[in-house]
Amino acid sequence: MMFPILVVIFVECYTTSVSGTCCVPPVFQTEMDVTGGMINLQTNHKEFYDRRVHLYFDYHRRMTRTDTIVTLSGNMTFTHTEIVDYHHGKSYKIDLGRCSVEQLTVPIQDQCIPKDAQLIAQRSIGPPDNNLEVQIWKYVIPSTNMTVVRSVTTPDCWPVSQIEYGTFEGGYTAMSYTTADISIHPYSESVMTRPKHCQW
Repeated sequence: MMFPILVVIFVECYTTSVSGTCCVPPVFQTEMDVTGGMINLQTNHKEFYDRRVHLYFDYHRRMTRTDTIVTLSGNMTFTHTEIVDYHHGKSYKIDLGRCSVEQLTVPIQDQCIPKDAQLIAQRSIGPPDNNLEVQIWKYVIPSTNMTVVRSVTTPDCWPVSQIEYGTFEGGYTAMSYTTADISIHPYSESVMTRPKHCQW
């Protein structure tokens, strides 16, 4: 299913802070454009991102996987894979057959819009005879300085886009995620299986 942003038919702003029970599908995969960057406020080191990522999300197993095409000099490319197991607190990063394992420091993203989120807009996207109703919610991730602006379809609550900004690990970060080609069909069991040589 595609979510092309064509024409904004109308915009209506709200001040309500009640989100109801909007929860994204428990299992889905999608193509995702990721753009943004981070600056270390102490060293002034900057990192910028502009990549297409294939994302698998599984709230039942509390796991995610991302496959990112990385382009090197001379137009050489390889796939960077990261399998994140929130249940066991591990992240597995695989590059060119090599694997590194890290301890997780962040929880899995909320499946549902928090009850204290603010509904800041509702939009109709696309032509009048075939449009998509989208709600835009804003909230702060608990115990962090990170603000999230999440757009979802209504009433199905499928993810459309998300913006995150704030201070994180000694720096300031701002990231934008835009989804397309969402599928809620089951994926192969091997998708979330880490390579045998990936050991903690």
